[in-house]
Amino acid sequence: MITLVSCAALLFGLGACAKKEPNPFKERSTFTAAKASDRDLQMTVNVVSGKTIHFEITSKDYDTYMYGRPYTLEYKSGNDWYTVPFLPDTMFTMEGIICNDIFISDDGANICYYEGEEEKVVPYQDEEEADRIIESVREHLESIREPAENGRVIASDDIDLSEMCGKDLPSGHYRLIKKVSLMDRNSDDCVADYDVVAEFDL
Repeated sequence: MITLVSCAALLFGLGACAKKEPNPFKERSTFTAAKASDRDLQMTVNVVSGKTIHFEITSKDYDTYMYGRPYTLEYKSGNDWYTVPFLPDTMFTMEGIICNDIFISDDGANICYYEGEEEKVVPYQDEEEADRIIESVREHLESIREPAENGRVIASDDIDLSEMCGKDLPSGHYRLIKKVSLMDRNSDDCVADYDVVAEFDL
């Protein structure tokens, strides 16, 4: 009898230890992805250390995209997602980062571009020659770039979640939501917005 009682106490103790951490967040998510299926955009998230994560977004095309610093963080409890609130008096900087796999610039006397990590500078005499050089450079760069079907990185950065969400984020299953904008290559106007989502554990 003593042995049975001891076993029962041990099982109860293990069950208590395995009890899930209570959900500290109250606002249930209303997130619905914006045009998520229109394009093959994928995001992965890896935990670097502590509350710092690294995200990477890839596309399978050569279009021009823009992303920014803002993000949404959500926490899963049971079958539901809950929005993780940001700290009071915190805000994102709102610069847009344009991701173009081909970058060609004109400084008024030279056409400048990058081939891999190497910067190339081609001088010109007049605007007509500059236009010819730009067209030639674009054709060259398009001919040597890797197939987009393999997935090219259009956004990549580290995020310290504690800066916006605090240092007391509980352990658990999360998802990061980022917005990516498809840009018109000629006018730099926004054509459409897309949401990319990746789940990870802290």
